[in-house]
Order: sequence, then C-alpha cells, then structure tokens
Amino acid sequence: MAEGPSSGAEPDAVGTLPEYAQEPAVVAALGVLRAGGVTLATVPGRKMLYREWHSAQGPQGAFVWPGAGRTLEVVWFINGAQDERGMRTRDTRSVRAARNQALDGVASAFQAAGWNVWRVESRRTATRRALRMDVTPPAADEPQSVLSEEEAEALVAEFGIGEGDLDEAVYDAANEDGPTSTTAARTRSRATRTLTRKFMRRPTRGRAA
Repeated sequence: MAEGPSSGAEPDAVGTLPEYAQEPAVVAALGVLRAGGVTLATVPGRKMLYREWHSAQGPQGAFVWPGAGRTLEVVWFINGAQDERGMRTRDTRSVRAARNQALDGVASAFQAAGWNVWRVESRRTATRRALRMDVTPPAADEPQSVLSEEEAEALVAEFGIGEGDLDEAVYDAANEDGPTSTTAARTRSRATRTLTRKFMRRPTRGRAA
C-alpha cells in the first residue's frame, strides 16, 4: 500500500490503531517486530470499499492490540482479515497455512528479543490454526520465563492439563493479578468494531424504482 492518504484523510495506522500508538508497551512491541523484519499491517486513513478492503490492497501483516494487564495481542492480517470468519471452506487451507507461518515468525521475533510468548490456537479445527500471539515484555528484575518441552509435559502429567489448554492455563496464571481475559477480549472486540467502522465502507444496495 504505497499510496499515501488523500487530502483530508486521516494518517495511515501502521501496526496498531492510532489511539494505542504512543503507549510504551505498544511502541516497544512494534520496535521488536520491525527489528525482526516482520511486516506490519497498514490501515489506510482513507475510506475503502468492502471489496477493496478484502483484497491485496487491504491490511497485510502484524497488528498489535493491548490485552489484559501487561499482555499485548498480535494478530496477522491477510487481505484485510485477521481470522477465517466468513471465508469459504476451500479458501481457508492456504490462508491458514500462511497465517500459521507468519505468526510463528512473530513468535520468533519476540522470543529473540527476550519477551514471553504464548501461542493462542483454535481447538475446533482438525489442522493447526493459529489465532494470535500473546506477548509480554520481561520484567526488568527477572529473567525471561520460557517453558521447556520437558516442563510442559510435566505440567500436563501432574495437573491433567489437556494439550490444547496448556497455553491458556499458563496465560491465565501469568495474568491472574490483572484484568481478566474476558476484559481483554471485549477490548479487542470493541477496537475491531471501531477499526471497521472507521476505515471500511460496505457497498450500498440500490433500491428498485
């Protein structure tokens, strides 16, 4: 999206919404992504038609949302969509593989920078479906907390945590003193609606005379 905003249009939103762009944690996260060579999704400041938004001209790449407590949520836009909702089944296979690979790259960038990373994946699909990456910066007075495969298997054996529940359990434990994950979900949902209303125009249906 090389085209700049037209006269009177709002500035493009790169990697996050404008209202979050000055938050220190978000600034740091965007710096990690840029340093890792990760593409940031750009939301043009001008209005876009629905068919234009959901095309190669729409947002492509990583986008950061504030989450619960110190957690940030990183999603991956492909052709204007951050997930598979509304897609035809035959179109999901290639998109799912591409998003999985892209979010793996996001995880690697944050891990290399010493951040804590939790993978959030769907438990409703037969094949792996990455939804987002939850990340937190390491505390200044403590080392990065990373579970080895052996430690993860020990947790599963000791507490009966199912394989698909492990990331969620660790995430909840890490944020037990902060706002609930429900609050984070509502924040993200509200921000998503704001972004859609602000930057995307659905086509109007003509009325019969």
